[in-house]
Amino acid sequence: MGAVGAGMLALNAASLAVLAVSGYLGGKLAYHYGVRVADEVTQSDGFIPVRGRIRSGGLS
Repeated sequence: MGAVGAGMLALNAASLAVLAVSGYLGGKLAYHYGVRVADEVTQSDGFIPVRGRIRSGGLS
């Protein structure tokens, strides 16, 4: 076994960064915006059009 090249280490670091960013964005969608995985009937039961929402001064 030889030493790991610099290119492979850079690719590994870039992959880890992409994984971290996608995890952060997925958490933001799930916990901040309430996006969830559900069937169409369950999803439509919880859907409120943007015009019907009351904004509390922040982003919604």
